[in-house]
Amino acid sequence: MEGAVQEPRPDALAFVGEGELRPDFNRVNWAATAFAPFWSLGYGPAPWGRIIWAVLLVPLVVENVVLLFIGVPQFDVVRHVVDAMYSVVIPVLAAYYGYNVDRWLWGREHQRIVEYPDLPAKLIPLNKYRRSRLFWTRIWLGLLALGLVADTALLVTRAATWRDLTPSLGFVVLAILLALDVRRRRQPA
Repeated sequence: MEGAVQEPRPDALAFVGEGELRPDFNRVNWAATAFAPFWSLGYGPAPWGRIIWAVLLVPLVVENVVLLFIGVPQFDVVRHVVDAMYSVVIPVLAAYYGYNVDRWLWGREHQRIVEYPDLPAKLIPLNKYRRSRLFWTRIWLGLLALGLVADTALLVTRAATWRDLTPSLGFVVLAILLALDVRRRRQPA
C-alpha cells in the first residue's frame, strides 16, 4: 500500500520515550551506577552530569590547593574530609543516579517529542542504549568478581583479616539499591 506508514521493529525503535514507561526502564541502571561520571557524559541528563563531575573534582582541587598553598597540617584535616566525601557522598549520589536515570531519560525524550515533533532525530537508538547498558553492567560485574577473588586471595594468604575487609558504605548502598531494584521489578507495571 502506498502512503502507509510502516511500523518500525521494536528493537530498532528510537529511544524517544513514546508511550508508557517500558518495564526495563523502571529498574536500576547498574552501568550508570557503577560508571556514573562517564554514563552522565554519554547519556545525561546534563545537569546531573555536571553535579556528578563537580562532586568528583572539587574535593581534589581543594585538596591540592590546600597542600600547595596552605600547608601540611591543614592538608591532613582536608584529606579526612575528602575521604569522607568519596566514601559517603559519591556512593549515595551514584546510587540515586542509577536508580532514576532511565526514567529521567525516557521522560526527557518523551517531552522533547511532544514539544518538538519535527525535531531532527539526534536520538539514541533504543537497541544501542540497551546493548551499552548490558555491556557496561557486565564489565562492572567482572570487576566486582575480580575484587572478590582478590579479597579471597588476601584472606587465604593471611595478608588480610576479616576485619580488614569490612564492608564500606558503598557496599551497603549497593545492597540497598539491589533490594530496591528487586522490589521495583516485582511491582505490577
